[in-house]
Amino acid sequence: MRSLFVVLAAAVAASSLEAQVSVAPGARIRFTGQQLREQEVTVLEHRGDSLRVVPKGGAPYTVAAKDLGRVRVSLGKSHLLGMGSGLLWGGAVGAGLGLLSSSGSGCEGCYDPGPGVVAASSAIAGGIFGALVGVFVGKEAWADATPMMPRPVVRLGSRPAVGLSFSRSY
Repeated sequence: MRSLFVVLAAAVAASSLEAQVSVAPGARIRFTGQQLREQEVTVLEHRGDSLRVVPKGGAPYTVAAKDLGRVRVSLGKSHLLGMGSGLLWGGAVGAGLGLLSSSGSGCEGCYDPGPGVVAASSAIAGGIFGALVGVFVGKEAWADATPMMPRPVVRLGSRPAVGLSFSRSY
C-alpha cells in the first residue's frame, strides 16, 4: 500500500512539472525582456551571465541574463500539433462556409436540412481535411527554458591543484 502511494505521488509530481529544456549553443529560442519585444534568434554562445545570439538575417549581439524575461526553446516540428491546428482551422472554416452556403434550396417539396446541419457537416468535413493537411505540414513546438542564472566563475590561483576521487565497484 505504501509503495502504491509513493508511485502515485511521484506520478502526480511528474505530471505537474512542465518539460523544461536548457539553452544550448545552436538552439533556436524566442525570448522577451524588460526592454525587449519578443524575438526569435539562434544561440551562438551561452556565457556565464549573457547569451550571444543572432537573428535570422541579422548581426550577432549579446543579451544580458538579467534582461531576459520568458525564454522558450524550439523543439522542432510536431505533426501532432499540426494536426490539432489543422483540425481547429478546418472545422472553423468549414462551419463558416456551411453557414454561408445554407441559404435554402428554393424548391418546393425538397428536403432542406437547415443551416445548423449544413454547418455541422461542413465543420466535420473541414476539420478532417484540415487535420490531414496539418499532419503533413506540422507546427513548431516550443518549451519553456530553465531560468538563466549567472554561472559562478571559479578562478583558481596560479598554484596547481590535485583532486582525489574514491569509488567502490563490485
